[in-house]
Amino acid sequence: MQAIVLTTYRNREAHLKEWVPAMRIAVPGAKIYVIEQADDKSFNRGKLFNVGFLHTEQLGDYWIMQDVDLLPLSVDYSYPDKPTHLATHASQFGYKMPFDKYFGGCNAFTREQFRAVNGFSNHFRGWGAEDCELLKQFEDKGIEIQRRPGRFKSLPHKRVVDKTEYSQNLEIFKGQRPEQDGLDHCDHEIIGEEQKEGYTLVKVHL
Repeated sequence: MQAIVLTTYRNREAHLKEWVPAMRIAVPGAKIYVIEQADDKSFNRGKLFNVGFLHTEQLGDYWIMQDVDLLPLSVDYSYPDKPTHLATHASQFGYKMPFDKYFGGCNAFTREQFRAVNGFSNHFRGWGAEDCELLKQFEDKGIEIQRRPGRFKSLPHKRVVDKTEYSQNLEIFKGQRPEQDGLDHCDHEIIGEEQKEGYTLVKVHL
């Protein structure tokens, strides 16, 4: 089974230098893609993962979508027979779940699983709630998820939360996802693709 590893990225060079070698060891044979948001808009993690999936959809059997500030310590990255949450024990949360329905950090999906919910919403900007909204999509469609205990080291970073964006994200989360959203309505422009040592860098404008 061919694994595709995706991460979303902007201005985290130090993290990337640690993350890529760690992932090459943790997921041998995986194809690693770093999806960089190269415009000046607010960072959009969910949409970047959608772009990465669309860009690699014909190349793999399953996708690992992981934050660039998480280094695997003990993680089972094997094929997911259900939509799978892997970041259950990260050091930033004291190696425990921060709340019961946490679905962030790292997940694994097959094509069919990710397509079943039309991927992430494209409307969450800045920090917060796009991963919870994805979980809600699975729950609303009656698709069972699973959690595989995974231990991660969280790399230090300064988190800047725009209160206005965060409030908007919470309002989006509370509502119903519009039909014109997700993978089927993921407008973007790929402005460059470059093969680096151990990974492929894809630069996009959203």
